[in-house]
Amino acid sequence: MNIAILADSLNTHSGSRAPIELAKALASTNRNNVTLYIRNNYSQKNRSLLPNRIKLKLIERKSFFKTFFSLLRDFNAENYDIMCSNATLSVFLPAALSNKPLITTYHGTQWNVWENKFFKNKNLRLLLHFMDFFTNIFIWIKTCPIFLFSKKVITISKYTTQEGKSYYLRPSQHVYWGAAPNGFKPSSKSTQNTKLTVISVSRITPYKGFHQLINIFRAIDPQINARLIIVGSQPQKNYLNYLKKISPKNVQIIIDPPDKTLASLYKKSHLYATCDQYLFFGMPILEAASFKLPAIALNYAAAKEVIKNKQTGFVANNLDEFKKYLELLLTDQKLRTSMGSRACLFAKKFTWEKTAQEYEKIFKNLLQKKTWTLPLLLNL
Repeated sequence: MNIAILADSLNTHSGSRAPIELAKALASTNRNNVTLYIRNNYSQKNRSLLPNRIKLKLIERKSFFKTFFSLLRDFNAENYDIMCSNATLSVFLPAALSNKPLITTYHGTQWNVWENKFFKNKNLRLLLHFMDFFTNIFIWIKTCPIFLFSKKVITISKYTTQEGKSYYLRPSQHVYWGAAPNGFKPSSKSTQNTKLTVISVSRITPYKGFHQLINIFRAIDPQINARLIIVGSQPQKNYLNYLKKISPKNVQIIIDPPDKTLASLYKKSHLYATCDQYLFFGMPILEAASFKLPAIALNYAAAKEVIKNKQTGFVANNLDEFKKYLELLLTDQKLRTSMGSRACLFAKKFTWEKTAQEYEKIFKNLLQKKTWTLPLLLNL
């Protein structure tokens, strides 16, 4: 198949790496020719992560309409069998209106942006609710085209499948992402520190709940000799400064480390923890699991899909429960080791090869249909 994958950037951090890993997995067989569309803000170092057999096309930064018509002409002119979008609306729309069948990956919808951004301002709560009401309507309108104009929507978890049906009234099919990219595998030799280390990895933004994690860490039994390492990307400056302000000496924040450094940090850690409010899949949880780290998460979104509660870690219903589980895993080495081993076995079920195979099946089923209509909106 001749496949075009649309992404916003050539980014290797957390969930942003997903379209890159998907492109690599689809291109790993002789059956597919893969072209990856990205915006022209990437480093040559990141380009080297892609094999030469993947063709890279840059989306030039122009006005919305210039970009729209430039991409529409390009999509119509190319001989793609199918297109797969992981991109924002400005790239998605010309693909949806082209003469090629389009499949879109839905990653979940993040609501209440103002309340999350100004979470410290309790006195503004009423105003923030009012602002979020209208912003949420805009977010819904902006997301609707994914479900209305795609031939098929693929979600990243069972939770996001249900969310798509509830919020946008359209069916979809979930396909899990892979756990860790190739070349990001743990060694058999353990390099864990003597000092107990908790690691948490994600973008530095309020809804990821790093402030809650730090506050929990400050409240644990002081006799537990432990430290917290936060590994973040794309930091919001004000939020990063706030995290630094409330962090005690045993909390370390590392920004944008390369994969080699991140793998080393996983190896030196004892467990993974997250207070992510929008855990639509949780790739870092499975990355950590591949290093035999059990995980603790709050019971949000797809947490129970990537953590088998009381087997590969704990899913806490509130912050007090989270603290209790954190102290338990920090003090019970036997439990931590057994859960970590089960987590590692569980993570092996999530591979990019399996993800690519599922996408290929969906592509083939779609192409085998005799006819296809352009936007699903016309069928409503």
